[in-house]
Amino acid sequence: MIMLIPGLGTEKIAETLRWVFYFFIPHFDFAYGFSNIATNYQNKKTCTSYSEAQLTAICSYMKTENKEFACCPGNDHQVISGAR
Repeated sequence: MIMLIPGLGTEKIAETLRWVFYFFIPHFDFAYGFSNIATNYQNKKTCTSYSEAQLTAICSYMKTENKEFACCPGNDHQVISGAR
């Protein structure tokens, strides 16, 4: 979903289109669900590969850079852009 890239100014259009597709094209919803499952699996696989010390160092660095990392405490392993 290239329209969800921050800075393009098309996030609201992308969200509206996603809901239109959910309503009129059930296959889109089904495929998007599988995409979310695959992304969540990869996030969990990545997060469990780090030791506690590595995660602490990574999260400290990401915090100083004002960036988010799914494995840091306070973030869940869920897809942020997924429908809820």
